Amino acid sequence: MEKVVSKLEHQMEELFIKKLNSCEKVKNEKYPDSVFFKCQDRVLFEQDNENKFFWVRYSIVWSVFEHRFKLSCDDVELFIKGMVEKHLKLEGFTPNYCMVSNHSRWKSI
Repeated sequence: MEKVVSKLEHQMEELFIKKLNSCEKVKNEKYPDSVFFKCQDRVLFEQDNENKFFWVRYSIVWSVFEHRFKLSCDDVELFIKGMVEKHLKLEGFTPNYCMVSNHSRWKSI
Protein backbone atom coordinates (compact mmCIF):
# COMPACT_ATOMS: atom_id res chain seq x y z
CA MET A 1 0.00 0.00 0.00
CA GLU A 2 1.36 3.42 -0.97
CA LYS A 3 2.08 5.91 1.79
CA VAL A 4 -0.13 8.98 1.80
CA VAL A 5 2.06 12.06 1.81
CA SER A 6 0.71 14.91 3.90
CA LYS A 7 0.53 18.45 2.58
CA LEU A 8 3.28 19.44 5.03
CA GLU A 9 5.60 16.64 3.85
CA HIS A 10 4.93 17.68 0.25
CA GLN A 11 5.83 21.30 1.04
CA MET A 12 9.02 20.18 2.78
CA GLU A 13 10.05 18.02 -0.17
CA GLU A 14 9.31 20.82 -2.65
CA LEU A 15 11.48 23.21 -0.63
CA PHE A 16 14.35 20.73 -0.42
CA ILE A 17 14.22 20.02 -4.17
CA LYS A 18 14.07 23.74 -4.94
CA LYS A 19 17.23 24.33 -2.88
CA LEU A 20 18.99 21.33 -4.41
CA ASN A 21 18.02 22.22 -7.99
CA SER A 22 19.20 25.80 -7.53
CA CYS A 23 22.72 24.50 -7.01
CA GLU A 24 25.57 23.83 -9.37
CA LYS A 25 27.65 20.72 -8.64
CA VAL A 26 31.31 21.62 -8.15
CA LYS A 27 34.40 19.47 -7.68
CA ASN A 28 37.57 20.78 -6.04
CA GLU A 29 41.00 19.22 -6.48
CA LYS A 30 41.83 19.88 -2.81
CA TYR A 31 38.85 17.71 -1.80
CA PRO A 32 38.64 14.95 -4.43
CA ASP A 33 36.22 12.80 -2.39
CA SER A 34 33.57 15.51 -2.15
CA VAL A 35 30.98 17.06 -4.42
CA PHE A 36 29.92 20.56 -3.45
CA PHE A 37 26.53 22.04 -4.30
CA LYS A 38 26.84 25.81 -4.75
CA CYS A 39 24.19 28.46 -5.18
CA GLN A 40 25.03 32.16 -5.58
CA ASP A 41 28.68 31.58 -4.61
CA ARG A 42 27.73 29.76 -1.40
CA VAL A 43 28.04 26.06 -0.69
CA LEU A 44 24.66 24.74 0.45
CA PHE A 45 25.52 21.04 0.50
CA GLU A 46 28.54 18.79 0.46
CA GLN A 47 28.46 15.14 -0.51
CA ASP A 48 31.43 13.68 1.38
CA ASN A 49 31.90 10.32 -0.32
CA GLU A 50 34.87 9.28 1.84
CA ASN A 51 33.04 9.61 5.17
CA LYS A 52 29.48 9.13 3.86
CA PHE A 53 28.26 12.47 5.20
CA PHE A 54 25.86 14.80 3.44
CA TRP A 55 26.66 18.21 4.90
CA VAL A 56 23.91 20.84 4.89
CA ARG A 57 24.40 24.57 5.43
CA TYR A 58 22.60 25.31 8.67
CA SER A 59 21.68 28.95 8.12
CA ILE A 60 20.11 28.53 4.67
CA VAL A 61 18.69 25.00 4.64
CA TRP A 62 18.71 23.02 7.90
CA SER A 63 17.37 25.81 10.13
CA VAL A 64 14.45 26.41 7.75
CA PHE A 65 13.16 22.91 8.46
CA GLU A 66 13.64 23.40 12.20
CA HIS A 67 11.92 26.78 12.37
CA ARG A 68 9.35 26.89 9.55
CA PHE A 69 8.27 23.27 9.88
CA LYS A 70 8.93 22.96 13.65
CA LEU A 71 11.09 19.84 13.28
CA SER A 72 13.59 18.63 15.85
CA CYS A 73 17.21 18.22 14.81
CA ASP A 74 16.70 14.44 14.64
CA ASP A 75 13.60 14.85 12.46
CA VAL A 76 15.46 17.17 10.06
CA GLU A 77 18.22 14.56 9.82
CA LEU A 78 15.72 11.79 9.01
CA PHE A 79 13.90 13.96 6.48
CA ILE A 80 17.09 14.97 4.65
CA LYS A 81 18.35 11.37 4.71
CA GLY A 82 15.15 10.35 2.91
CA MET A 83 15.50 13.17 0.38
CA VAL A 84 19.14 12.33 -0.33
CA GLU A 85 18.26 8.67 -0.86
CA LYS A 86 15.26 9.47 -3.06
CA HIS A 87 16.60 12.32 -5.18
CA LEU A 88 20.37 11.77 -5.23
CA LYS A 89 20.32 7.97 -4.90
CA LEU A 90 22.85 8.14 -2.05
CA GLU A 91 22.35 5.18 0.25
CA GLY A 92 24.00 5.09 3.67
CA PHE A 93 24.86 8.80 3.88
CA THR A 94 24.33 10.60 7.18
CA PRO A 95 23.06 14.18 6.96
CA ASN A 96 24.69 16.67 9.26
CA TYR A 97 24.44 20.43 9.48
CA CYS A 98 27.33 22.76 8.96
CA MET A 99 27.97 26.14 10.49
CA VAL A 100 30.17 27.76 7.90
CA SER A 101 32.27 29.45 10.56
CA ASN A 102 33.28 25.96 11.75
CA HIS A 103 33.80 24.56 8.25
CA SER A 104 36.48 26.78 6.74
CA ARG A 105 36.97 24.66 3.64
CA TRP A 106 33.62 25.82 2.26
CA LYS A 107 34.96 29.36 2.17
CA SER A 108 37.56 28.33 -0.41
CA ILE A 109 35.15 26.52 -2.76
